[in-house]
Amino acid sequence: MEHTTAAAAAPEPEIVHTLTLRKPIKFGSETISELRFREAIGKDMDELPAGGGDITMGAFRRIGARLCGRSPAELDGLHPKDALEVVRITDQLLGGDGPPTGETS
Repeated sequence: MEHTTAAAAAPEPEIVHTLTLRKPIKFGSETISELRFREAIGKDMDELPAGGGDITMGAFRRIGARLCGRSPAELDGLHPKDALEVVRITDQLLGGDGPPTGETS
């Protein structure tokens, strides 16, 4: 009987939404022109208040950054309309009622 000690590599997350930014953002030497969102998992909800309390725009943006595989600092330079799209998409991926707008993959 053969035993394997190495852990299996995690599969690449499925991209469920792609947002083309109205205004690309520059972070270091990188220009970011689109954000590719993966499906949310339970851990992504850790920042949400228990019992349905208020959640800030910043919290939605931080969770959205995580869903895109980006750091919150990378999304600090978003145009306000793009930031609102990130909030809408993040809300929808976390089970909210609002459908995301913008380009989908």
